[in-house]
Amino acid sequence: MASRTSAIAAPLTMERGPSKTPWRAVAALLCGILLIVLIVGSLCSPLAKQYLRPVLSQHSFPQLIRMYQHRLVHVSGFGLPAALLFAICSIRWQLAASALFLILIAIGMEYIQHWIYRGPLEWWDIRDDVGGILIGALVAFVWRLGTKRDGRWLTR
Repeated sequence: MASRTSAIAAPLTMERGPSKTPWRAVAALLCGILLIVLIVGSLCSPLAKQYLRPVLSQHSFPQLIRMYQHRLVHVSGFGLPAALLFAICSIRWQLAASALFLILIAIGMEYIQHWIYRGPLEWWDIRDDVGGILIGALVAFVWRLGTKRDGRWLTR
């Protein structure tokens, strides 16, 4: 049993660098910060969003990015935390719970926006959020396959 616990505990710490901070703890902290920023930014008033929009559109983005800017915000806003959260999952039920958690946050935020601001319930935004979660899962899956030596990602 000692060999199994040492095999599980070995990849949890980074071997390089002066500090041996567990990379999973850093990824979880960064994921939490991203989710808080996402929730606060999503629930800020439309007046605040109106003042931010000219600042973002003044930059010389290519036409394609300006055209799909709203969708890119939704996809990347959920894709980055999803990739971090899925990368630290080690068993199947954690992956399923994390995916369900992020999908419920996406639906809940859109419903709260609909309830607070009395606007339409934007199902297209929920679709983009779930698309970002799926892209984040794919990125985490590819990354984990590249780091695991035995080719297995989820154990149970």
